[in-house]
Amino acid sequence: MKQKKYIVYTRGETLTELIVYISLLVIIMIVVINSLVGIMQSYRIIKTNTDIENSAMIATDRIEREVRNASSIVTASSTFDVNPGTLVLDSIDASGTVTTLKFYVESGTLSLDVNGAYQGPLTISGVTVSNLVFREATTTNSTGVKMEMTLTAGSGTTYRSDNFYDTGTLRESY
Repeated sequence: MKQKKYIVYTRGETLTELIVYISLLVIIMIVVINSLVGIMQSYRIIKTNTDIENSAMIATDRIEREVRNASSIVTASSTFDVNPGTLVLDSIDASGTVTTLKFYVESGTLSLDVNGAYQGPLTISGVTVSNLVFREATTTNSTGVKMEMTLTAGSGTTYRSDNFYDTGTLRESY
């Protein structure tokens, strides 16, 4: 007696199964892409915030430190109560050498000159100083400088603008 051999054929995927697999793949891809877009948007927002805050810290700390160390404000060269303001200070070191510092805005960047030589920007690239006002604060006992600064950065949905305020008192003026 002769045995019959059965040949087993494996079937391919049906059209319905392919549609289900492709649909699942598309859904997973949409979730992954949306997550990546959200992460990139968050990164841009965080970078904008960090750039503005770091620029504000660097600028206000430097101006406040130099005001505290200054022996006088050069009012003839300074521009008070207007935007953009200019602040010129004279400092005298231990050896008696006079150093002149000038804080000013040029092309949206807060800059510093020491004895007439450009020292560089005090704000990070991409951060713009849109408002800088210095106010002289003089009392019978002391002399100081109030500073008002607005920094902007980013564009579109990541645009941010913040105001910063600081006050420094000249040494030995109180």
